[in-house]
Amino acid sequence: MGGRAFNLDTPPIPHDVYLRLVSKFTTLLQSLHEIVRVSPHAPEKIIHGDIDILVASPVRPYTSEELLALLGAEQSIPGFPTANFAIYEPEMEAYVQLDIRMCPPEKIEWETFHRAYGDLWSILGAMGKRVGISVNHSGVRVSVKHIEKKNKKAAMVHLTDDPRAAIEFFGCDWGWYERGFSTVQEMFDFCARCRFLDLGISQRREEITVEGRKLRDLRPLCRRWFDEYLPKLTGEEGQDIELNVHSRESVLEEALEKFDKRLEHDMLVGIWGKDLFDEEMWRRIRALLPLGTKRGNFVVRTLAKRLGEEDLGNGDYGALCEAEEWRREREVKWTGIAKAEWRAILMAQRGG
Repeated sequence: MGGRAFNLDTPPIPHDVYLRLVSKFTTLLQSLHEIVRVSPHAPEKIIHGDIDILVASPVRPYTSEELLALLGAEQSIPGFPTANFAIYEPEMEAYVQLDIRMCPPEKIEWETFHRAYGDLWSILGAMGKRVGISVNHSGVRVSVKHIEKKNKKAAMVHLTDDPRAAIEFFGCDWGWYERGFSTVQEMFDFCARCRFLDLGISQRREEITVEGRKLRDLRPLCRRWFDEYLPKLTGEEGQDIELNVHSRESVLEEALEKFDKRLEHDMLVGIWGKDLFDEEMWRRIRALLPLGTKRGNFVVRTLAKRLGEEDLGNGDYGALCEAEEWRREREVKWTGIAKAEWRAILMAQRGG
């Protein structure tokens, strides 16, 4: 929330105070949780809006009142997975906001990694989007282009939530990442080794996505990356930078192979194709029935529910639903059922 969750005076936190409070709150929370993590902050950061700490695996059940007392919080906003706490800091003569995020133990390392170094993953993620790769709190994903055009969420195949695998898939140096970044320049130099780098995007403003424009305009580091660092790479400073020569198709194939996700991809594509076919099939069947819109819709919904129940447990569609014979047999079968049973379906409705 950037320190704005409460209607209180929560000014920016000086860096030295931030480090002291992070150490203090981490120690306190370790008495209640087996795992406590704080992501590395952005390089050269001298003030902070709030303090973010991730926790997992409580050592025992505890109450919200116990947590408030432990932290010395005067106000809180309960929430899951993130709760906010307002804590008075005498050195600042003001309140600081502490955000505690409860994570599944198997996900906390990824979430810590994804938040690391401020806008690092905003920058890398913006480059990945050009080739269908996105990164969020759950991991790295690849998008199937023809599905993405109609439903972005349904188009995603999860690839990995392993930090090292993610860094290396983007073509960056894991050892460099582990050493960290003491300056913004170092972090930008690291990002510039991403194999999905597109130097021309800072000039081709119209190709920057809405999300990219928001990042550039609202996030200072992203603005510096787009408006200052990238333009310099088009000159002599960028002579040793390998340009992006990857297509979406090649990245998709590489990702499925590298992370062994071919089955998940084929299932996703198959089910999507089946659903699209069924949508058109039911439209054609509805048009064949001697019914008005309302009664026709009821009959189709009833039959579609039956078909869905039959499909359960038979998710191995893959290329099957792309076969013309499979589609033809499916439509012939359910057209016959609809013609034979529409009266019975309507009578059962009236009887109910």
